[in-house]
Amino acid sequence: MKYVPDRSEDPLIAARLFEETGYEAHDWTKVAEGPSSAGLTDEMITMYFATGAHKVAEPTGDGDEQIALHTVLLSEVSTWLASAAAAGKLLDLKIFAALHFARDRTSE
Repeated sequence: MKYVPDRSEDPLIAARLFEETGYEAHDWTKVAEGPSSAGLTDEMITMYFATGAHKVAEPTGDGDEQIALHTVLLSEVSTWLASAAAAGKLLDLKIFAALHFARDRTSE
């Protein structure tokens, strides 16, 4: 039996993460899309750049999630990440890819 992924959820709806963050944004632009592990899975990662973000509620999650929300200015995020790495935190490499796209967008 061949695995067929469920692509019924719009990636933009999933990206909004309102429940996880409590933030909403006005404008969303897709900046990249690709497989999470080419050759091993057909799971796709889609990255968006959002502007006009503002907090509208406290994050709620889905009950099973243990999410710690960190609000860090783009100008301070490199220092914050270096500190987290020095403290032994594991940092997902997608963070650095997202920062690349964010810095490109903010330098325009």
